[in-house]
Amino acid sequence: QNASSSRVTLDNASPAGLNRYFGQLCHDDSYVEPTLSIIGDEVDIPSFTEQQVWNALKRIKKTATGPDYIPYWVWNDHAEILTEVITNVWNLSLSSHTWPDSWKRANINPLAKVDLPKEDGDFRGINITPVIARTFEKLVYNSQNKVLNFLDRADYKAVRLFSMDFSKAFDSVKHSLLSEKLKNVPLNPYIINWYLNFLKNRKQRVVCNDFCAEWMDVNKGTTQGSVSGPYLFNIFLNDLEVDIDGENALFKYADDSNIIVPVWSDGPDTSTDTVGQFLSWSDDNFMTCNPGKCKELIIRKKGYNDQLDNVYNIPQCKELPILGTTFQDNLKFTSHVR
Repeated sequence: QNASSSRVTLDNASPAGLNRYFGQLCHDDSYVEPTLSIIGDEVDIPSFTEQQVWNALKRIKKTATGPDYIPYWVWNDHAEILTEVITNVWNLSLSSHTWPDSWKRANINPLAKVDLPKEDGDFRGINITPVIARTFEKLVYNSQNKVLNFLDRADYKAVRLFSMDFSKAFDSVKHSLLSEKLKNVPLNPYIINWYLNFLKNRKQRVVCNDFCAEWMDVNKGTTQGSVSGPYLFNIFLNDLEVDIDGENALFKYADDSNIIVPVWSDGPDTSTDTVGQFLSWSDDNFMTCNPGKCKELIIRKKGYNDQLDNVYNIPQCKELPILGTTFQDNLKFTSHVR
């Protein structure tokens, strides 16, 4: 392994094994094809202008090439020639809510999650789709993006901060469940059906050290490494709610979920019930949450030293990294700035 990179040199047998592993992760034996959203006559057909498409092509920067082997510079350098054709193809894709099959294929780049990977689970598979497909996704995403808000309170004697861990979060999403959740979001039905077709009949393969594994069918997950994947995953999590007395206690960013439970001076500790809401949603949505990989950080006010028991066997710790910042139980940041 290169010390400055998470890329790992694998022998020829390993990519084939990883290919089967990632293929199994993204295969749902009980797959149910999602039902499309009903499109009324009053719904406007989404489309992009040639100027929008030209801008998108000219913004393409150096990036990895997908399984079509067309490099980024082809689209960028020849935008003037290609804009009209790409505009027609993209708008046809939107109006028919259908993706070209070749754009549904992805090479998987296996990245190590630990310094010395010893088993398949020590790797994260990053999908590399065609550059033109990613550019299309980005343009649609930017036209649909939304802003989220959250609430907080501060009258407490301690705060219990739970960092929750989903196992293989992006790969575990059932398309039939996601379909119903997409219909509850104020999106154009054409876009909803376009996303459902984006997920349908996908294929992936591990590519490493000039070794190409066989294509594997994919019917589960939201395509980690794509532009649309995190967006669709956020929609899947949209109905994941954890509240205390009607107020939000859950803070989400992609597959990172953190629960904040205040320990009030004059009330019971509601941690068990609050974390239980999260675990119950996980079961109902076929997501695996492993309490052994979750962590809890307790931040206390001065003078409060009561023992707080573990919740669902979640281990307690002295410091906890959250989105790049290391929090400590004494609210100092010496570990973060070390």
